[in-house]
Amino acid sequence: MPQSRNLLIRRSVTYKNFFTRLITTLLLLPLVLVVTYEGGLWFISFVSLTIGIAIFEWSRLCGEKSLIINICYSLIGPIISVIYFYWGFEIALVSIIIFALICGFTNSRLFYSRLWLSFGICYLCLPMICIIKLRMNNFFGLEYVLFLFIMVWMTDIGAYFVGSLFGGPKLVPSISPQKTWSGAFGGLLFSLVSAIILYNILENKTSQTLLFLAVILSIVAQIGDLFESWVKRRFNKKDSGSIIPGHGGILDRIDGLLTSAPIMLLITLLLRDIAFL
Repeated sequence: MPQSRNLLIRRSVTYKNFFTRLITTLLLLPLVLVVTYEGGLWFISFVSLTIGIAIFEWSRLCGEKSLIINICYSLIGPIISVIYFYWGFEIALVSIIIFALICGFTNSRLFYSRLWLSFGICYLCLPMICIIKLRMNNFFGLEYVLFLFIMVWMTDIGAYFVGSLFGGPKLVPSISPQKTWSGAFGGLLFSLVSAIILYNILENKTSQTLLFLAVILSIVAQIGDLFESWVKRRFNKKDSGSIIPGHGGILDRIDGLLTSAPIMLLITLLLRDIAFL
């Protein structure tokens, strides 16, 4: 009896969290889609603002308590996006390395903390310029980014829904006790099905290369999720922040995109024969 009651309570909390996440997603989704569709300066501004907040969260996650220092760190994202806008991808990439070195050598904190702060600049700003470069493609920029978003979102939804519903063996309990193998396969399945449906509707065909891309993005997104969970565990934090109800912080929301955006850019540069490439 106590076990049944605990199970009912756990499922009730799970469904409550799911609907909170769903409502938040439905509220934010139109904004994300509009700025993605508009592209240009609107998209760059939105992405740089998002990464700026993520850097602020990362700095706090690493133990920086000074509000002024955290704000200064958060400005690095928008500054690099401006550099990208005026001087391009290569100069922005060099700027990321320079900012990371500056953070590593000028901060008065312990060497261990400086390493994490420096790494955070690369970890957050590299995906930012990658996703901007994807969107700035003159021919298929919108399709690139929408496909990336859909694959990552459906992986997240599938992993959360299937994992909560079926449970089972834990994926990596030492890193994230809540993630299960069923959730991992559910995320992969949702992304595959989404890719099949999307391109049968739009192109009336399903490219094997696109299915391969969906699998790669889903796996990489889940690795990103696990990595962020590992970082939070190292710093004894449950969430990176609380700005998004049901999701935690910005970092908790974009962890899959941070790892999948560079991979998406790399694949689009290497494989020119993908359906819309």
